[in-house]
Amino acid sequence: MRPYPDDLLRSMRESLTTVIIPNLADDWARYVAKAMEKIVLHLELRWQHELEFLAADSADINQLLKELQSALGAQAFSARSELAEPMAAIAAQLERAGDLLPAPDAGAINAENETYRAALVEIIDGLERAADDLVLREQLEPLRERIRTYLRRGLDRDISLAEPTNMLFGAPSPQTAQEGRA
Repeated sequence: MRPYPDDLLRSMRESLTTVIIPNLADDWARYVAKAMEKIVLHLELRWQHELEFLAADSADINQLLKELQSALGAQAFSARSELAEPMAAIAAQLERAGDLLPAPDAGAINAENETYRAALVEIIDGLERAADDLVLREQLEPLRERIRTYLRRGLDRDISLAEPTNMLFGAPSPQTAQEGRA
């Protein structure tokens, strides 16, 4: 149904940029409006990219779990009881993922992604506990590095959606107002 959310968000941002902000005389009001403009841009970017990023993230975690399952199933690790818990979490998630179909809506993709993330938390916790054994820690380090690489890639996706806004949406304190005039 028209207008689409991205049309509305783009229109809101354009109105803030070209109509409202230039006509605000108060410095604080202009500051708040510019922060709101960043938030509207963030929402516009999320609308455009979130499904793609969630699907890519789920595919990344799925591939990571398959790599971890293969590596942890190797002879060097297979007899280690400390790894039973993360191996079970990997197997359970990959089994669940086989039942999930790619979903065309954000809710289903979000739900799928959350199951992957929950499984990854269990796996990380289990690998951390297993790494109490110093020999095993050294052997697990390449897998732990692979997990960190995955997490960094996801963080980079999230960062591409937003410019940080460091502000509160309340009126300035008397001290802040005085400093702004100095």
